Amino acid sequence: MKEALSVGKLVISSMGKGHFTDGGHYILLVGINNGMIDVYDPNNDKVFEMQLLRHQQKRRESEG
Repeated sequence: MKEALSVGKLVISSMGKGHFTDGGHYILLVGINNGMIDVYDPNNDKVFEMQLLRHQQKRRESEG
């Protein structure tokens, strides 16, 4: 995820319960700056720490 964002690629992320949803929700990661991820979310656009996003993702790239 970090490498993709660093070279300007977009990342679609399926999120589990947490800051973004009570059930399931997709968000678009659009950039990275000093460890903070720019998020386009249909419900709320914000900047989040990478660790928070990774913790709430349903699947990480290492999982498939």
